[in-house]
Amino acid sequence: MIEQRERILIVDDDAGIRRTLELIFGKKGYETVGVASGREALEAVGGRPFNVVLVDINLPDMKGTDLLSPLKRIDPDLAVVIVTGHASAETAMQALNDGAAAYITKPLNMDEVLAEVCEILEKQRLVREKRQAERALRESERKFRTLFNSTGDAIFIHDFEGNILEVNDVGCERLGYSREEFLQLTLHNIDSPESIAKIPERMRELRREGHIFFETAQIRRDGTRIPVEIHSRLSEYNGRPAVLAIARDISERKEMEKRLHRQERLAAVGQLAGGIAHDFRNFLTTIMLYAGIPLRGEGVSSETRHALETVMSEAQQASELVQQILDFSGRAMVEMQPVDLVEFIGGTTDILRKTLSESVKITFDVEPSSFIVKADPTRIQQVLMNLALNARDAMPEGGSLNIALSEMMVAPGGPPPIADMSPGRWICLSVSDTGVGMTEDVKEHLFEPFFTTKEEGEGTGLGLAQVYGIVKQHRGVIDVESEPGEGSTFRVCLPAHGGTAFVEGEAGQETPRGQGETILVVEDEEKVRQAERQILTSLGYRVLVAENGRQALEVLDEMSIDVVLTDLVMPEMGGQELSRALVERDPSLRVIGLTGYALDERAGGTRRENFAELIHKPLEIHELAQAVRRALTAG
Repeated sequence: MIEQRERILIVDDDAGIRRTLELIFGKKGYETVGVASGREALEAVGGRPFNVVLVDINLPDMKGTDLLSPLKRIDPDLAVVIVTGHASAETAMQALNDGAAAYITKPLNMDEVLAEVCEILEKQRLVREKRQAERALRESERKFRTLFNSTGDAIFIHDFEGNILEVNDVGCERLGYSREEFLQLTLHNIDSPESIAKIPERMRELRREGHIFFETAQIRRDGTRIPVEIHSRLSEYNGRPAVLAIARDISERKEMEKRLHRQERLAAVGQLAGGIAHDFRNFLTTIMLYAGIPLRGEGVSSETRHALETVMSEAQQASELVQQILDFSGRAMVEMQPVDLVEFIGGTTDILRKTLSESVKITFDVEPSSFIVKADPTRIQQVLMNLALNARDAMPEGGSLNIALSEMMVAPGGPPPIADMSPGRWICLSVSDTGVGMTEDVKEHLFEPFFTTKEEGEGTGLGLAQVYGIVKQHRGVIDVESEPGEGSTFRVCLPAHGGTAFVEGEAGQETPRGQGETILVVEDEEKVRQAERQILTSLGYRVLVAENGRQALEVLDEMSIDVVLTDLVMPEMGGQELSRALVERDPSLRVIGLTGYALDERAGGTRRENFAELIHKPLEIHELAQAVRRALTAG
């Protein structure tokens, strides 16, 4: 039994012939319908599909050959067989030319009729199968092409000689060739030079393993390199062995890895530099305090005074260098408060106009918005000054320096404009110059300490490292855009703050004296401890000392103390733990903390409410005197 029954229409006004043919075809499993006229034949074919129509040439209402055209219009695939009793060669040829599938002569030989119709039906089946296969192939190709071009990766099909046989749209767009151009290329045209040398080895491994996975670089039409991750596997193309290669662009991942490596390198250097700088600050504190003692006295010769002032000046410069190192390492003390950058940057810009060369034209652009951030004004001013001085040095013949403030919104889930920016509102300070610009290699090392492109003796290489550290300590981000000869633009972005800006007034410079009050100095470095003791004694205070927090508590058990001056980082018991213990004993006791580290760094998560004041090393005599006086007179 055939799966799908072919349908045969018999058109003859002789009922006996119709019945005989219906019986023969029915026994073979075909479905048959018999009609007696041309009009009935057209109605039957118009109502249901047929495979074959046997038409007598002489019908009561028309010639059988006249049915050919109308039947073909209804169904172009319909096979029409003309049945005639007096067929001539001319008649037969005309019928075939008009579209007949065959002709049969009367009297009918039923075996021949059956064989002819079966042959026609077989041909139709072959045609249908071919069409179905072609449709399936076209659908498969359509699905393949859709999948081929819908992926986000570039896909290449190539042979083992490296000739490119097929490429998807992503590959064309990424490397800058049309599909037609691509099919004229080989792997040697798109692979990096170092990768081309490895092609034979990779082909051998591919034949051996069936698939390979490796990283390389591809070359765009314009010559630029794209780092890619390639997964190749054995395949077929048009019946021939081939290689299917999927190339994923890993530029973003590589940039992230490079950025992470740079951050780790900077963090390691910063940790080392911060520790050295902290110890160096203790040395400077001792130098500055001891040098300040004779300078306050009478009868010092001019030569001695000049020498001491030189010592103080050099120590101050050394202190500024240490500050740069601590800023870079993220261990400098910061006094965070809401700052209106419009007013603050505007004031700093006015200072720059007076201090930079007249050949540098400075402009300040700001969008109409609120630009309040939580920051340390001194450190932010240092950032702008360093960037401006760096821009000036990049314009030896003069140029334009543009300082601008803008806001930026980072939406959740989307890629941030600058790496490490979290969702929310950001305030961006940009500093742009028209200078010499920078190469990629310079940009790679730009924020590393002691890296400089200046001549020896013209810079320490700490300015931009200091900027980087300050920005990171403010939980901000910084990036730079620059090309050789095209100038540079630095962007510093800080999280926006919703509070009201506060402007801190300047502290006075007088050196107040004591009235015999008792000060407890807690410091583990002996030289610093003795210097502080001598200074405070010379200022009129009674001074007691302790090497650490535990000794300090023992002193307080026996003596009445007005102010405690303590270092924050000490063995056994640090200043933070000591301050908590002191406040628990006597909430009215005033404690001053001294440190060279950033708050919440090695100071053990320093909380300001435990201290009357926090000051950082190195410090001069008047700074120490003012801090003690403020602690004594505070409510």
